[in-house]
Amino acid sequence: MRSCLKYRACWLALVGIVAVGCGNKNTVPVKGVVTLDGRPVEGAMVKFVPVAPKGHEASAMTDSSGSFSLGTLTERDGAWPGSYKVCVQKVFIDAADQGKVPDAPGEDPKKQGMDRAAIMKSMKYRKNLFPRKYMNGATTPLEATVPHDGPVLIDIKSEQEQGRKGA
Repeated sequence: MRSCLKYRACWLALVGIVAVGCGNKNTVPVKGVVTLDGRPVEGAMVKFVPVAPKGHEASAMTDSSGSFSLGTLTERDGAWPGSYKVCVQKVFIDAADQGKVPDAPGEDPKKQGMDRAAIMKSMKYRKNLFPRKYMNGATTPLEATVPHDGPVLIDIKSEQEQGRKGA
């Protein structure tokens, strides 16, 4: 009888933990646009990093119009209400450096180690379209609060554009 009660108590505790962990899907749809100097940016990674220590990140990739729709648990399911630091990055390789970058690793596990070493060497050719400060939650000046009253517009000024306005 005692072992049956222990079994039931453990089972109820486990069900309670799972219910609490999986039942909080109160995400809010978050859509927006990323532009650089007023022009939409395709293929940029947008990441909302929660300010609260126990928050959850939300992220998305921009489409050809610079539009994105955040996802937390699944793609495009939104973000939990709260305050966020917003990170944006788009990694690219200059056309002049394209021939210096090796192809992606193949299927052969023996060859992958060599390919990874070549890829690590080629990292110097990969550049971020946006200034470095926008890549990290600790340094980005961009902030957003969910829920909000409309779409999020992330308009980043390039360093060249900022220099022209200051002149």
